[in-house]
Amino acid sequence: MKIADIWQKKKFTFSLEVFPPKKEIENWDAIEATLRQLAQIQPDFISVTYGAGGSTNKNTVQVARFIKSLDIEPLAHLTCANETREGIDAYCQDLLASEVHNLMALRGDDFSPENPNTFQYASDLMAYIHQKHPIYVAGACYPELHKESLWVSDDIKAYGVKEKAGAQFLISQLFFDNTHFYKMLKEMREQDITLPILAGIMPITDAHQFIRIRKLTGASIPDALASMIEAYKDNKEAMFEIGINWAVLQISDLLSKGVDGIHLYTMNNPKVALEVHRRIDVFLKDNVKER
Repeated sequence: MKIADIWQKKKFTFSLEVFPPKKEIENWDAIEATLRQLAQIQPDFISVTYGAGGSTNKNTVQVARFIKSLDIEPLAHLTCANETREGIDAYCQDLLASEVHNLMALRGDDFSPENPNTFQYASDLMAYIHQKHPIYVAGACYPELHKESLWVSDDIKAYGVKEKAGAQFLISQLFFDNTHFYKMLKEMREQDITLPILAGIMPITDAHQFIRIRKLTGASIPDALASMIEAYKDNKEAMFEIGINWAVLQISDLLSKGVDGIHLYTMNNPKVALEVHRRIDVFLKDNVKER
């Protein structure tokens, strides 16, 4: 199934993201159990991140295959950093052999310009896959300035290039302040970028996780959220409520503005994902209508 076709039938999508085991056979029972629980939500699709290099990328294919067995469409990630074209071709062939036809094309954090086999941009990878394999590609976008960009206009231009390279839709990096997402979306539409744009939301239910995610992504934190985390960082129950409630607040606001979809970064925690979904169900029922 082509994920992008969903928007021909529905105004809105709700999707999830998981990551595969780090080692080839590590915690396989755990990821299966997690996915079975997440399947209760009946998401439009589930994306699975890419273990770049070595055997770990095989886990991405295996997890995607299992998602498919649950009658849910998988979106398998691929990062091209330090990958050869031969390796990329083999990976795509493995996906197709598993009847996985949707791929999230990313450059990856380990990009090295000295590697002659590495594509310089994710859009280059998209164009390559689009030309060589019967796979539909999605891409990423950044509500706040990409760490390598000097100007927001550079990011917006890059999204236009991704659309021309064959991207079917874009999923945003996580953010905690919706105004950044709305600003990015407005500028994209003003530049005639018409792709569906999904808002990436991550409930932060642990103070240590909050610190780690902030360092990794550089996402800005609203003062209200920062104050609550500081006040209750040692209270696990309070942190759970803070993380869930903030995500629900973001999602309900995004839905009220007619966002194309919500993509929930689950961190392989079904308890968090299921609780967020339970609390937004009333908003979803009012928004998920057939065209």
